[in-house]
Amino acid sequence: MFYTLEQLREENTYNAARIKAEHVEAINGYIKTIEQSRTQSPQPFDDVDFTTEHGQHTEHATIDGESMTSVYKTTVCEHGIPRPVEQDDGTLSAVIGCGGAFYPYDPDKMEYIGTAEKRCQIITGDFIEGYFSIYFQATVSRFRYDARNS
Repeated sequence: MFYTLEQLREENTYNAARIKAEHVEAINGYIKTIEQSRTQSPQPFDDVDFTTEHGQHTEHATIDGESMTSVYKTTVCEHGIPRPVEQDDGTLSAVIGCGGAFYPYDPDKMEYIGTAEKRCQIITGDFIEGYFSIYFQATVSRFRYDARNS
């Protein structure tokens, strides 16, 4: 789904007056890149029905592209909202600064189960007028992972 200015403002009522056409263009570009890059292999932004090795279940965890733990190359965040970050090679990665615990996972043990809508965010603005978030939805791949079976 791509957004019009009106739709984006309706979904972000708190900061609606600050959302401009340039934000819509950037977000629609992110959505296009995210959705066109989805596969049946796990990657940043993807949604995971995740169970930890201790049996704790999170229905909509998110694959983190820039592991905040620095210990693991790939992690899943329990309740994180991914933010797109453009890499030097032009590809997008996801960064999650908070949103619950981060868990390592084995990508080879992920089971593809379809697609899901994922809530994403950008942070925009400037030092003078202040920074603000704009939220949007993108269709991502969905996986199941049970760390007890890994």
